[in-house]
Amino acid sequence: MKKLNKILLDATIVTIICSVLIFFVVFFAGILDSFFGISVAIITLFIIYFTSLALTLWFFGLLYRSVRSINVKYSGIKKIIFVIFFTVVWYGNSKIVKFYLFVNSEIENFYDYVVIGDGKRDIEGLVYKFDRDLGFEPVEDSKGFHIKPMKDKIPVRYNKYGFRIPTKDRSKDEINTDHKSVLFLGCSFTFGDGCLAEETFPYAVCDSMDMNCLNAGVCGYGLSQMLIRAEYLIPEFKPDYVVIQYSPWLVKRSVELYAPSYIGLIPNPFFSCDSNKNVSLVKPLFETNLFSFDKFEIKNKYQNDYLYFYMDFGIPYAIDQWKAENIIEGNTIPVCHDIDRIENYAYGKIIETALDNESIPIILNLGNLNYSKRSVNFFSKFEKVEFADADSLLDYELKFSGTQDFSREYHHWVMKNDTLHLVDKHPNPKAHKIIAASILKILEDLQISN
Repeated sequence: MKKLNKILLDATIVTIICSVLIFFVVFFAGILDSFFGISVAIITLFIIYFTSLALTLWFFGLLYRSVRSINVKYSGIKKIIFVIFFTVVWYGNSKIVKFYLFVNSEIENFYDYVVIGDGKRDIEGLVYKFDRDLGFEPVEDSKGFHIKPMKDKIPVRYNKYGFRIPTKDRSKDEINTDHKSVLFLGCSFTFGDGCLAEETFPYAVCDSMDMNCLNAGVCGYGLSQMLIRAEYLIPEFKPDYVVIQYSPWLVKRSVELYAPSYIGLIPNPFFSCDSNKNVSLVKPLFETNLFSFDKFEIKNKYQNDYLYFYMDFGIPYAIDQWKAENIIEGNTIPVCHDIDRIENYAYGKIIETALDNESIPIILNLGNLNYSKRSVNFFSKFEKVEFADADSLLDYELKFSGTQDFSREYHHWVMKNDTLHLVDKHPNPKAHKIIAASILKILEDLQISN
C-alpha cells in the first residue's frame, strides 16, 4: 500500500509540474498572439501536446515500476520498447485532449451564441432543412423570422413550391397560369435579406409587370446551388424569364466545402476539376442536424441550466460537428479554383437550361461595379442573353443622393440613442427599387420588341 501511495504521489507531483508548465505556455502564448500575431492554431497545438504530455507522464508515473520490472535480456531493447510505448500513449492522449478541447469549444460557442446571446443575427422557426444535393433548402409552406441586431424581427414565408412570398398575401401561394412568370436565382441579395418580401426587387418587378414572382434566392447560397435549382426549377415551372444574379462571392462560395453560417458547419455542394480541368459539381460531403431544431426553443429550454444543456444537447451537437470537421479535413476530392472555368461551366449550363425551356435568361450584375463590368464580355459567347446592370444604375443614382455615400444610401441603418448604426450590409428597400428598375427596363424593352 505504501509503495502504491508513493507511486501516486510521484505521479501527482509530475502532473502538477507539467500543469504549471502548461499555464506558462498558455500565458506566454497569449502574449505572443497579442503582440506578435502568433497563430491561434499554434497556441492550441502547444496546449494540446503539453496537456497530453502531462497525462502521459501521470500515466507512466503509475506504471513506471511495472515497466522497469519487465524482464528483457538486453537493456537497449527495453529502452526502445519504453520509448515506443511512451510515444504511442502520448499520441493517443493528444488525440483525446484535442477531441475534448474541440467538443468543449463547440458547446461553449453554441451556448454563448444561441442561449445567452441577444441581438445577434439568427433565424427563428423551422424554415430551412437539410438537403442531400443543396446542403440545405427552404421548407415548403413554412414561416419564421430572420433576426437582425437592433431591428424588428423580419418575417419570412415560403409557399408550397419553396419560393419566398409576402407573409400576408395569400394570393401569392399559387401560380397564375394566365400570367407570365419570372424565376429569380441568387443568394441573400435576391432573397432580400433585411427586407420584407414586398420590399424586394423580385416582388417589385413582378408586381409592376403583373407576373408570377418565383423568388428562389436563398441566404447563404452560391453558384453551385443556383445551378442545381435552375436544373430542376426551370423545366418544372417553365418561366418566361430567368433572372440570374452575377456577383463575385457566388463562385467563391462554390469552392468551399461548407456554407456561410452564424453557428456550426453547414454542408455545401462544390465544384471540382479533373486532371484535364473539366469542371463537375460534387454533392455535399456531410450531413447536418442544425436545421432540425428551433434555436429559440433551445434558448428557452436551457436558459438557466448550462450543465443540462451540456449533457443533453451540447455533447451530441459537438460530436456531429467533430464528424463534419474530420470529413472536411479528410476530403480527397480536388476543389476547383479556376474562377473563369467554373463561371463558364455553371452560368453556361443555367443559360442552356433556360433556352432549352424557351425562357429568356437575364444576367443581373449586382454587388460589385468593377467585377460586373466583365460580364458583358464574359457572356458574349452565349446567344440570347440579356443584361440588367443594377450596379451601374445604383452608382448613377448615388450621384443624386443626399450623402453620395454608398453604404449610407443602400445598406440598413438604424437610429439609436441619436446615433446611426449600420446593422446590415444587404441592399435596403431603396436599393431594391433601383435594382428592380434595371430589370424592368430590360423586360419592357423585350415586350416592346415582341
